[in-house]
Amino acid sequence: MRSRVAVKLLLHDRSTTAGAILGVIAIVFLVGQQYSVLFGLFNFMSALVDHSGADIWICSQNTNNINSSGLLPIRYVDRIIGLPWVERAEPLIAGGGSVKRKDGQSQPVQVVGLPRPDLPGGPWRFNQGSLEVLLDYEGITIDKLDVKDFGDAAIGDIIEVSEKRVRIAGLTQNVRGFQGTLVFTNIRKAREITKLPVDRCSYI
Repeated sequence: MRSRVAVKLLLHDRSTTAGAILGVIAIVFLVGQQYSVLFGLFNFMSALVDHSGADIWICSQNTNNINSSGLLPIRYVDRIIGLPWVERAEPLIAGGGSVKRKDGQSQPVQVVGLPRPDLPGGPWRFNQGSLEVLLDYEGITIDKLDVKDFGDAAIGDIIEVSEKRVRIAGLTQNVRGFQGTLVFTNIRKAREITKLPVDRCSYI
């Protein structure tokens, strides 16, 4: 009986009913969109960790954001390797930088430095090139999505990152981080760009 009355009321005032239905549909759509944004941010925040292949990441004490950790003494690597259940440990450098474009403007980037020769924790998807391009001391990768932001940069172009000369050696494909543009290079060049002391690293 109640259902019949409810249906009659809905059909009686069709304009109000249509508005209410459209309102509910819009709210469901907006909620779904916000969930997509939320989980997308989660993926960006953990992108480096998720694709590194490492079982454990070590960072400085009281770190609450993996994208802005403090510094660790490089000697910790030897201590960690000495543990009986650790097969391998490698240092990693991550820090901010600024790319000087051809038009003179600057583009902020997140510089990630990888230890040679195996370059663990590096980019996981390439458009051009491969991980081996980072064996070049001056070689870096930029993402395909950032080519225009870097002034239509191309493979082989010489650019400056924080006033340090580098060469674009590879293009990654949709490799993004929480802070946007990720630029990968070897750990020596990353240390030079970020001015990190030789006895410190960002993560292990």
